[in-house]
Amino acid sequence: MGRKVIKTLILCLVLAVPLTALAELPSRAGLAAAVKGDWYVALERIASGEDASRANRYFRAVALMESGQADEAYLVFSKLSRSKGSFAGAALERIAEYAFDMGRFEEIVAAVGESPGKKYIEPDAFYYRLGQSYFMLDKHKESKKFLQKVSSGKWRSYARHTLSLIEYADGNPQAAIERIGEALESAQAHPDRGVRKALVDLFRLIRGRIIHQAALGANELSQKKKNKLYKVAISQLSLIKKSSPLFASALRTLGWCAAEMSDSTRALASFELAIDADIDNQHEDLWAMGRVFERLGFFEEAADHYAEASVAATEQAELIRREAQGGLELPRGFWARGWGTVASRLEKVETDAVDLAEVVFMAQNAAYLRAMRLDGVDEDLEKVSRRIGMLTEELVLMDADLYHYLDVIPARALFPKKDRPRIDALLNKQDRLLGNIAKTEQAVLTLQDSRSWEKAPEALLEKVAQLWQRLSDAGREVAKSQLRFLEGLKHRVSVREKELMRLVESRKTENAALGEPLKQNRDILQGERDNLGVLEGKLAVLVERADKLAVKISKLRQTAHDVMTVDYRNTLFAKADALKLKADTFVLDEAQALHLFEKSLAE
Repeated sequence: MGRKVIKTLILCLVLAVPLTALAELPSRAGLAAAVKGDWYVALERIASGEDASRANRYFRAVALMESGQADEAYLVFSKLSRSKGSFAGAALERIAEYAFDMGRFEEIVAAVGESPGKKYIEPDAFYYRLGQSYFMLDKHKESKKFLQKVSSGKWRSYARHTLSLIEYADGNPQAAIERIGEALESAQAHPDRGVRKALVDLFRLIRGRIIHQAALGANELSQKKKNKLYKVAISQLSLIKKSSPLFASALRTLGWCAAEMSDSTRALASFELAIDADIDNQHEDLWAMGRVFERLGFFEEAADHYAEASVAATEQAELIRREAQGGLELPRGFWARGWGTVASRLEKVETDAVDLAEVVFMAQNAAYLRAMRLDGVDEDLEKVSRRIGMLTEELVLMDADLYHYLDVIPARALFPKKDRPRIDALLNKQDRLLGNIAKTEQAVLTLQDSRSWEKAPEALLEKVAQLWQRLSDAGREVAKSQLRFLEGLKHRVSVREKELMRLVESRKTENAALGEPLKQNRDILQGERDNLGVLEGKLAVLVERADKLAVKISKLRQTAHDVMTVDYRNTLFAKADALKLKADTFVLDEAQALHLFEKSLAE
């Protein structure tokens, strides 16, 4: 179906769709969904309503049709086809396709009369459906007009087949034979091998029957010329193989051709083979064999075969009637008033519903896995949070311990290890010097406090004064040295403090660097959980929609099945009645044959 959408877009240019219409084509997202066959997505993304462009309305109607909403789509196509503008012809094609499948041939003819559309995406398909609709309405003249326009593709073989039937019905067997020959030639090129074989067998059977009937009704021809036609028919019918479902029908027609040629042996053999190939219709072949025997003058054998045909037809009629009265199982290929198409569309919608349920199930699994992944991320973030908390506690302890460390650290620890012995020696020397100074100072002070100080000679006083001066100078030098030493210590402590502070700051920076992404990740996690919640809400809506759709499909399928069952039962009853009527006719033929037999005996 996606190819049809693409083909529609391409042919818009070829069919001279106005540029303004092309500018109003549906959104790229809506078209992409339509091309992929995602019809429900396309319905959500393609604009709707009377204000929407004709292109949007057309492609939305296509999505409606393909998603099973045929009635709504049909209304949109009808409005587009009846109004002038782009996509009028394309909408008319859609109407013809849907109504043809449903067997509503009058609607196709009426829609064509009301539509101004003249340009079509697939003209051969459209002309075939229109011509076939006229044929089904017994309007052969109009049917030929449109069927003759079908020029190529698979539709040509179908059209030539119908034209053959029209020519034959109008009393032109020669033209009918030519048309069915053209149909046979076109069918040879059908892309589907199975369909090609079925069509070829069907057209050969029809061609053989038409030739047989034409020869049978050509009273102006000699028997010799008629026999040539019968041989042509037999050559066509002989090409139908035993594996074909039309094999029995071909044998019957072949048998009648042989009978007309007075080849009774071949005729009887053909009818006998037809009985083996189609046991349900053996009454037809038994009756035909009775006819052959009657022509040969074997009236008793003819009467026997008529009697067997009557019995077989009666038994078959009773079997069919019992089947109709009992529980019916609809055959796969049964079509009744378009209900077969409805059933196929329901099956498609049901398949779409199953696909939707699978998508929902997969989405639910994906949501569950996503929730598990988010839980894992949450646990990882919690671990990071705990690590950050531990780092914060460590930083507090480091900050407090830093100053304690600076208070209790030995002075020598501030110097490089290689300089520490020299620093220790200097410190020891300074301690001894300070001890000697203190002792000398104490001795001088003690001497001054004694009574003999005042009576001390001048020389001693002068010597003590000089010693004091030296002690004062030494004290000053020591003070200066200590000051310089303390300045050096202060500098080293400041450097060490800065290094420690940098260490602390780096740990703080690391802590902050971990904390910010943590916050961002938690925000992202919350956003993901919010999105997951929205997704779960949408999934719940989809599940509810799928459940409602499943119930609706079940009801529609049951309705379709009930109506098809009634039609099928009526078909079986009609078939049983027809067989019973045939059985009665065969009885009359038996009586006639017996009368002729008695007459021959009397003579």
